[in-house]
Formats: sequence, C-alpha cells, structure tokens
Amino acid sequence: MAILFTGGAGYIGSHCFYEFTDNQQDVVVVDNLSTGHRKALPKDIKFYQGSVGDKNLLMKIFNEHNIDCVVHFAGSLLVEESVNNPEKYYHNNVVNSLNLLNCMHKAGVHQIIFSSTASVYGSHPKQIFDEQDPTSPESPYAQSKLVVENIIKDFAKAHDFKFIILRYFNVAGVDHDLRTGIYNENSTHLVKVACEVATGKREQLAIFGTDYETRDGTCIRDYIHVSDLANAHYLAYKNISSGSKNNQIYNCGYGTGHSVKEIVNAIEKCTQKKLNCVESDRRPGDPVAVIASSQKIKDQLNWSPQLENIETIINSVLSWESFNQ
Repeated sequence: MAILFTGGAGYIGSHCFYEFTDNQQDVVVVDNLSTGHRKALPKDIKFYQGSVGDKNLLMKIFNEHNIDCVVHFAGSLLVEESVNNPEKYYHNNVVNSLNLLNCMHKAGVHQIIFSSTASVYGSHPKQIFDEQDPTSPESPYAQSKLVVENIIKDFAKAHDFKFIILRYFNVAGVDHDLRTGIYNENSTHLVKVACEVATGKREQLAIFGTDYETRDGTCIRDYIHVSDLANAHYLAYKNISSGSKNNQIYNCGYGTGHSVKEIVNAIEKCTQKKLNCVESDRRPGDPVAVIASSQKIKDQLNWSPQLENIETIINSVLSWESFNQ
C-alpha cells in the first residue's frame, strides 16, 4: 500500500516524507510547487506536479497507485494574507479539499490525516488549549481550516471515512541531516526570519505588536520541532491504518510558550550576536497566546517528543541557514 502526500514538497510535508520513508513506507507526492520546492525531495520518487483541485490528476494518481491513506498538507497558510485575500484561502483550503475528499470517495480511499492549525482556537484567557476547548477562529485562514475539519467529520459520518486531524502549533526547526528545510526566501516563520537576520541574510526582524497582555508585551506561541511533528504524523498513520483508534483530533505542541522577545533573546544567546529588531503594529488575526495541551496524543498515540528544547530548534535552523548561504 502507498500513502499520498498532498503538498508533500513543502516545509512540513517534506520533513514528513523523510520520516515516513525512513520507516520504509511507500509515499506518493502531489504538489503544485506554488510554495513547495521540488529540491526538498529526492529526484527518484513518485512525484506529480499539480493541484489537489485537479480532479483528473487525482483520479490518475489513485488509478496508478494502491493508495490506502492520504496525508493532506496542501493549502495556503499565511494569516495576514488570508485577511486581505480571503477568497484565495476559501478556494485553496476549502474548495480544493472538498475536491480531494470527493475523489478519495470515488476511488474508495477512506482514510485521511489532515493538517489543521491551533489558530482554530483563537484567543482565550486560559491560553493553554486542549482538544475539547471551543473554537473561535480569528482569520479566514483559521476559519478555512475549521471548515475542512467539519467537512471531514461529515464525510466520516456519511461515507465511513476514518480520519485523524492534527492541529499544529508553531512549527520550527530543520531535519538534523539537513535533507530539507525552509526554502522560502519570503518566509514569515519567526525563528526562520530571526535566524536569517542573525546570519546576515536579512537586515532586520519586525516584531508585530508589543502591547499584548503578556509578560513582555509580545505574542506567545508554542514552538514544536518539525521532526517531532513529522513523527506525530507517522504515529497517526500507524494508528489509522491499524484501526485501533481513529476519528480523533490531536494537538501537536509541547505545552510551553515562548514570547517573540524570548525567541529573539534565545537566538542572540546562541549566536552571541545582537539582532536588529524593529517594533511594528500588530498583525490582524494574530491571537495573543496559543499553547498546546498535548497529553491526548501522548496517551493515545504514544508520542514522545525528543527535540523540545528551544535552543535545539534554533540551532537546527542556524545550521540550515549556514548550510544554504
């Protein structure tokens, strides 16, 4: 059996590709390369360039390969862009996902692992979220992800789909062997951008909002190493393919929050360099603080993160930036 990765040439998708293939899984990738990079993956893999909105392409893939599960990474993911261009997000994230699900159903493929986001929770005074907490999306990006979650649930009821939804917190870090990383030169990932400043690739780091009700006025996020996240996907696949526990939502984070300024301080400590930072206005759609309660995935999937030290995450990105000078 093979696993189809949509958006598998992206940052998270490519890390998951290596996690799965390191564990002797057969992976087929489809990616339109609008934000993904073909060089993030080996040359000799089963790769199709195209969109999950292309019905004919998807049916061709399902007809040519014995797919038993889809891991759905493909989609648009910038909060600020979604506020300014909501139609793009509802098309790429909702319409295209519905097309994927319809093609899966037609092809008899009824297992899906979906990349969702912690931003579906929105802002809340408690700031630490578990999977039972109410959702309150604050951007079209977050709203589009929640819509797809609900569509998947409805497909499960109507068509006996099995699903696992993974809600990502803030993903950072790079593969320890530097097989892939964040290629996007216009990345908005805080750790990536700050490390680019530290290595001379960017002139400055913008800090969006310093008047939040947090310990230092900047937003707080739960940063998870992408390789630990990739392992969570592999455990989800093992679980859903065994049928032992499915139709579940899991948070993917460490349960520790770091503010923007704390990340800057940690990078300055790792590099022994002062970063050129400029304070800017808040970005629309940014929640104040989002931290994971991840006990459920630890208990049910035996997920045991190995790379949760923030300096480990930062140093992996610094190594990537130096490797790709």
